[in-house]
Amino acid sequence: MTRRGTAVQWLVIAVVLLGTFSIAPVRAAYPTLPPGIYSQFLSGLAVPVVAPSASATLTGTLSDPGPLNAISAANLTLEIYAFNAYPGNATQALSGGPAPSFADSLGPPTVLVLPFANLAAHTSTSLSESIVVPSGAAAGAYAVRTQLSFVENGTPYLLQSRGYFSYDSWTNATAGPNGTTILNVSRLGVSGVLPETAVLVVNNPYPWTLTVLIVGAIACAAAGGYFASRKGPGSSSGARSGGPETSAPSARGKSRKSDGD
Repeated sequence: MTRRGTAVQWLVIAVVLLGTFSIAPVRAAYPTLPPGIYSQFLSGLAVPVVAPSASATLTGTLSDPGPLNAISAANLTLEIYAFNAYPGNATQALSGGPAPSFADSLGPPTVLVLPFANLAAHTSTSLSESIVVPSGAAAGAYAVRTQLSFVENGTPYLLQSRGYFSYDSWTNATAGPNGTTILNVSRLGVSGVLPETAVLVVNNPYPWTLTVLIVGAIACAAAGGYFASRKGPGSSSGARSGGPETSAPSARGKSRKSDGD
């Protein structure tokens, strides 16, 4: 083969490889729902403070708030995906060590998929899912992200919480005029945004000062992510918090500086 033929062949290979590695996955666009609607699909997420070698129950409510018709093929996914150690305030991905898991998971222990065949408009169903904490689990907050997919009138919808988006994607979606924060879900390619919660693991669940410190760390890390989807800056997420139960609209907020933090 001539040098010219060899050069052309390598040029073709280079072009093919360049095309292969420069193609980024494109996020499918879903119909966008108004904040007043998508914020009602999942509410009241809460998990009691729990010690290692014990279990706790994640509770909440899944609803079809309307004005959609009855939804079908609904799947709610709960995933324990990140960890914020105590003491400290550095959120990171799960390291693979002992971590809380869902007792009823049929796949990876940190992921629970709940199928709902049908859910009529303006109806709701209660959630009650057991979470087991192994003896070697480190003290801190284990963030739980949420995802809901369903079909309505033949059209698929997808809602996801903050933990499914990269730092850059979330920053772009929440950047408003003059430095304001306004969530634009169409920039995320989803129908709406869901709240998150966290499993708070402490060696002794009843030193209340410790509990307050951990909850405060989560609140600081949230950075207004889910709040922006409601009434704008300064509004409330509506998540419950009472007694030893705690909930966090976003356990990671804008603290992530890169994908996978």
